[in-house]
Amino acid sequence: MCKVQVVGDVEQVKAACAEHSMRWVKARPSFLGQTVELVARSDEEGKVLLRHEGKELWWPVSVVQEVKEGKKVPTVEQVVEKIYELRDRKAALQEEINKIKEAEDKLENWLLWNLHNSGLTKMGVESPTVGKVTIFSRQKITYRVGDWDTVLSYIQTHNAYDLLTKSISSTAVKEFAEQGVEVPGLDVFQEEVVSIRKTS
Repeated sequence: MCKVQVVGDVEQVKAACAEHSMRWVKARPSFLGQTVELVARSDEEGKVLLRHEGKELWWPVSVVQEVKEGKKVPTVEQVVEKIYELRDRKAALQEEINKIKEAEDKLENWLLWNLHNSGLTKMGVESPTVGKVTIFSRQKITYRVGDWDTVLSYIQTHNAYDLLTKSISSTAVKEFAEQGVEVPGLDVFQEEVVSIRKTS
């Protein structure tokens, strides 16, 4: 006998049953999230007959999923619980990564200080060797905008738009759209995302 599960939350399953003119009787909730027996099926009508604890009911095929041997289809509650578990693990790992990065930065600063105060660099040894490791130091140059108006004026005057990164603020574009202003030259991509949050 094939084993299946009725998947989805109560409202989703209710809606599917209503579409197939199936009454929502008291026994239906006991099927949700349980591994039950598939007794018969009607592909023409898109429904299957399931048995659970001695009760038999017809269900829409759209809310029924086969359970493979050794693998149980999770419930919505189980999936949400797993998401929060993964989020907690990710937060803990990120905290550990931040601590490691902080320790690494301190050691690199200590190493840089010692390179300049050990006398090696003063004697012309730019890349000293310690055991099997060669230590290099270099100047890293970064630039930050101090005056946007001046920078933008220069870019426009000299057509130097390669100084800018090719990105746009989605938040600002959204605000323009809400005011009825369409920014030309943009491709709009829309995707459906799921969000969950704990209720107070």
